[in-house]
Amino acid sequence: MPRYRFQIALRGEVIEDHEGIELAHRAAAIEHAIVAMREMLAEDIRQGCVDLTMRIEIIEGCGATVHVADCAAAMAVGTMPARRRA
Repeated sequence: MPRYRFQIALRGEVIEDHEGIELAHRAAAIEHAIVAMREMLAEDIRQGCVDLTMRIEIIEGCGATVHVADCAAAMAVGTMPARRRA
C-alpha cells in the first residue's frame, strides 16, 4: 500500500508529517485529510477561533504533492458517505 503524508498549513505555520500512514489509494488519503480537517475545524469552532485558510497537502511516498484539501472541501455537504455513530 502506498504511504501518504499530510502536511498542515495553519495560521501561517506549516506542520509537517514525517511518518505518514499507509492507505489503499489516493481517494482514501483525500477522505482521511477531509475528516481530519473537519475535526480541526470543529475544535476551532468550539474555541471561537476559525482559520478558513487552513489546508492539508497530501504527499505521496515519492515526495510529490498529489492533492490539497482546503476548508471548502471539508465543509462541502455530501462529499463523502455519512459515517454511522456507535
